[in-house]
Amino acid sequence: MEPVTFTRAIRELPGATPTAVAYRNPYSGEWSETDQHVALVEPSGLVSEVEGGTPERDPLFHVQTDSYAVLNPTEAFGPVTDLLAETETVGRPSGEVLFGESRQHRGGGEVHVDLLFDGLSADLPDRNDLITAGYDFSGGHAVYVEGFARDTACANSIRAA
Repeated sequence: MEPVTFTRAIRELPGATPTAVAYRNPYSGEWSETDQHVALVEPSGLVSEVEGGTPERDPLFHVQTDSYAVLNPTEAFGPVTDLLAETETVGRPSGEVLFGESRQHRGGGEVHVDLLFDGLSADLPDRNDLITAGYDFSGGHAVYVEGFARDTACANSIRAA
């Protein structure tokens, strides 16, 4: 697999959008809509179904309560892409010293991203040299960020539900 830029990788990740939910009454067989929940679905899979095709994966990620806020990859990682475009790290454009890996699970509904910076080191307390970030559309967490200290390999976590 050929490496891609961080910005391109984030833009190519599946997104989600909420849609109405209905349930089937097992006693009457009738369907009733509910305002208490929303379904999180992958939009391009739904478009594929409408156009008569078969989506690569089931477009339904999860059924959430109506208080769940969708945070798509471009929203979650947009500030990092902007920062990489505007700053330098160790005398080079930050985008040139960044590398890493992203992994998708559950049909793209769960994503983990590992970010590393080539040649970047610091001796400040609690400075991290590996950042792992991710999110899922399956009810686990909206966004998480974990930093791993070089010498202890322990996680210092910041989690946002």
